[in-house]
Amino acid sequence: MLSPDFAQAYPIDMTPAEIHRGAHSQYMTEAQDYSYQWGRMMHAILRVDGSIQAFENQGQRDGLVEYLNWLRQDGGIGQTVAQLDEAPTEVRNHGLNELNFHALNAHMSDLVIPMASGAWASDAERYDIVNRAQDSLALTVMDHYMERENIISAGQGTEVLYDESQHPDIVAEHATITGVMQEYDAAIILLDLVRKNKRLSVVPAPMQFERTRKRTNVDFIVMDCVDRCAVGVQVKSRLRTEDTEGADLDRVVFLDGDTDLGNIKVVRTQRGRSIEQVRAWPGIIGVKHVNLMKNYGPRGKHLASYGKAIPLFKQMADRLTGHLKVDRTEVVRTVGERVLSKLYA
Repeated sequence: MLSPDFAQAYPIDMTPAEIHRGAHSQYMTEAQDYSYQWGRMMHAILRVDGSIQAFENQGQRDGLVEYLNWLRQDGGIGQTVAQLDEAPTEVRNHGLNELNFHALNAHMSDLVIPMASGAWASDAERYDIVNRAQDSLALTVMDHYMERENIISAGQGTEVLYDESQHPDIVAEHATITGVMQEYDAAIILLDLVRKNKRLSVVPAPMQFERTRKRTNVDFIVMDCVDRCAVGVQVKSRLRTEDTEGADLDRVVFLDGDTDLGNIKVVRTQRGRSIEQVRAWPGIIGVKHVNLMKNYGPRGKHLASYGKAIPLFKQMADRLTGHLKVDRTEVVRTVGERVLSKLYA
């Protein structure tokens, strides 16, 4: 599968109405514009010449630098979140779900470099960028995990997450947190594939690839930077038959948070009843990754500024997920087989 074939299933250009659709758009116009702009760059990379040059030749370079500055400073994503906090709950949650592209890209944007250049400059560069991305993703996952734990503590039990009649806002927020963390955990696993394979890179999918057509909707783009072939990955907390019906199975790999990522936990869902159920519990992979982090030596030089905080993070990670089991090696093997078999079909 040549990457021009992959890219041609997705629109290059979008009308203003397509870019700024949805009730949440008034709160995140800038974020939507930047997602669209990044998507045009991805098309330039994925199509014929396979480089960023075509994008820069169109005079987009200044806009790209502006976006990266917006992405990596508090006034960007943070300001958009603050604006969404003013929206009704359902609108806010929909906006946060869409904003997750930028949240992921803040950690993973450097992974576009080998896609544009055609190869990693060195193994050292690949390991460094993967390490930085995985560690920062994991710390963000732990923040979300703690947010869920705080909701449970305030509601005096996991039941509060599922009681829509009494706590509709909490149920809706939990659904949003679940989707966000599933994508973070999937990103960490996909980055393990990049660590193992010097030809690969992975980036979160901007709006042209993520929300335009149901049959080709993807959350991530995995690319063989040398052979110039690509495939998309769609992450679901619990994959249903209707999710795959009509999907473009030549271009899209589906990952199930329950069965593929192992993100499950037995919890109580109804107050006053002792019955427990297996439910999606994303974040386990990310929080457990915190225990792998080092803030010393070549592997952890980017974490040196955290100092003594890293051991404290590790203690917290163990307290949160020490009793939960996820075989990460098996998860990477399962996901890797599925992605690579489709990438090289």
